[in-house]
Amino acid sequence: DASSARDALMADPQGRVWAVELKDPVAGGGNGAYLRAGITQAILYRHYIRTVEVLEPWFEALGLQRHDPHAAVAFPMCAAGVAARHRKVASLCDVEVIEFLRP
Repeated sequence: DASSARDALMADPQGRVWAVELKDPVAGGGNGAYLRAGITQAILYRHYIRTVEVLEPWFEALGLQRHDPHAAVAFPMCAAGVAARHRKVASLCDVEVIEFLRP
């Protein structure tokens, strides 16, 4: 369904941990609140990774550091200006906005 979201916990080639909230806004709809919620979710996931001690053995087994995770919200390209507004809000919270072509 177009309003479903999936989440990803990833490590980049430098070994940095990323909490990524994946969103798929409904084409042509008012997606502002939906995408803003994605920013909030990415912040919460980043905080969870950073603070929940029970995750430490799992990260250690993978050779990753969980204490300084990065956060991002990613979504297919949307209406002009929408991503720019979300980048402005996300930058205030140190969250990356990733826009990609719809497959």
